[in-house]
Amino acid sequence: MASDKEKDFQIRDKIKLTQPEELYRITGNDGRPIDYVDADGRELFNHYRHNVTNYDEVLDNIRSEQGYVSAWQQKQATTGSAEKILKVYRDEHVKVIQADCLTQIL
Repeated sequence: MASDKEKDFQIRDKIKLTQPEELYRITGNDGRPIDYVDADGRELFNHYRHNVTNYDEVLDNIRSEQGYVSAWQQKQATTGSAEKILKVYRDEHVKVIQADCLTQIL
């Protein structure tokens, strides 16, 4: 039987980016667009986990398998979403920083 730590990673590993093109097309819970500059952290993260990752699908699968989703399982899916989104942003920032460094050298 898998330990709690292994289960953490199993849920987190199931989270994948499904629509990275939605990173900058922010929508609120009502589906209306929100300007990226005006969106607060909660609005951004809610948009990301529901529209950029398969967060809802993973939780739906857990719910269909066992009839419910525990708070702990939801937290693991949320953490997995955050990890995936932050990696994309980090990768983008690294590219910008490297390009800036190259520009300064030339």
